[in-house]
Amino acid sequence: MVIWLTGLSGSGKTTIANSFLKKIKSYKIKFILIDGDIIRNLFSKELSFQKKDRIKQIQKIQLLSKFLSDQGFNVIVAALYSNKNLMKWNKKNLKDYVEVYVKAPLELLIKRDTKGLYADVINKKMKHMVGIDIKWIPPKNPHLTISQKIDSNPESCSLKIVNFLKTRKKYKTLFKK
Repeated sequence: MVIWLTGLSGSGKTTIANSFLKKIKSYKIKFILIDGDIIRNLFSKELSFQKKDRIKQIQKIQLLSKFLSDQGFNVIVAALYSNKNLMKWNKKNLKDYVEVYVKAPLELLIKRDTKGLYADVINKKMKHMVGIDIKWIPPKNPHLTISQKIDSNPESCSLKIVNFLKTRKKYKTLFKK
């Protein structure tokens, strides 16, 4: 199974994924987390944040996700993508693919701005930010949408993923304690 959390920078993808990993442990289900920022730091420091390099970065994550999933590992990915072809590839090639859209209004992300990225773009210290100067293309039909608000907490967000999986026939057997 591959669960892919996507959404704009700062929407909470990684935080929700980490909370999900804690929740899912009680069911003795193991997942491997692939975080877009960590993968970039490990293997893709040479890539810029321009659109073409962002696509290369996601393609690496897709191949790693497929490689692990094909070997029977459950994978949760926290990575932004904004490209219809990448989304199609995931749906076609990743076994038991679950797309989770972490939806957050831009105003909230600018206010939250934990990494200072939005401030850098607004102050023209940085370019190539999805949602600002690179068009954001949200998923059209994600399996699950988690809408972030100012008071959203990671535990309730990750519980939505667990509950979603529990209601799907093909995943129910995973949740027997």
